[in-house]
Amino acid sequence: MIAGAGMSAHAQQVNLMTAYNQQQLTRAVCMDAGTTSKIIIASMDLLKSTPYVKCPRGNAAICFSEDPKDPGHALVNIDPPKGSGKGLDCDAKADIGLSFVALNCLEASMEAKQHKKNY
Repeated sequence: MIAGAGMSAHAQQVNLMTAYNQQQLTRAVCMDAGTTSKIIIASMDLLKSTPYVKCPRGNAAICFSEDPKDPGHALVNIDPPKGSGKGLDCDAKADIGLSFVALNCLEASMEAKQHKKNY
């Protein structure tokens, strides 16, 4: 865990997970009980080839696309299962040439209301 000074109460400790294969990705995305924020270091190839992760509450959608405003960079979004306010919503932007990307995740109920979902 990483502690940060001057951060809000829910973000003082960071839950850091890695996802190099499908099993690790499923565990990182679906394990949402008690976690309001998380950073997932994931394989870029895994995210490109996985359209969704099957969780007990439903499927978490994964959207991988090139940023039209910044060619050569990928946008990655993981949306929680539809209707799951406790699921994690994850977002990242990275150079397309990278092997790994760091996804910033926040409990869906805590994110900005105008955030568009991919499901």
